[in-house]
Amino acid sequence: MNLRPNIGGVILTVTVIVGAGIALFLALRFAQSEADRDSLIWQRQMSVVINSREVAVEEWLGEQKKTIGRLAENPNLRIYLANVEAAGTTQDEDSQA
Repeated sequence: MNLRPNIGGVILTVTVIVGAGIALFLALRFAQSEADRDSLIWQRQMSVVINSREVAVEEWLGEQKKTIGRLAENPNLRIYLANVEAAGTTQDEDSQA
């Protein structure tokens, strides 16, 4: 009986194991590079969306400021608010007395 290992079989087994290890390493490296690439693409898309929303919000704020400015300059509204304030002051004085 020959118990001596076959050198060719051992070399083949070691080569297959090393090759499988290298293949696994390369597959994991490729998967990580794809994940990084997908992350960069997602970040760019989100940047575009954020920039467009920023412009929309700035436009909306500008419109709101214009509306508030027009209301602040409206003489009828000033008279109305002065009357409301005076009525509120009168009610406060009456409730304290």
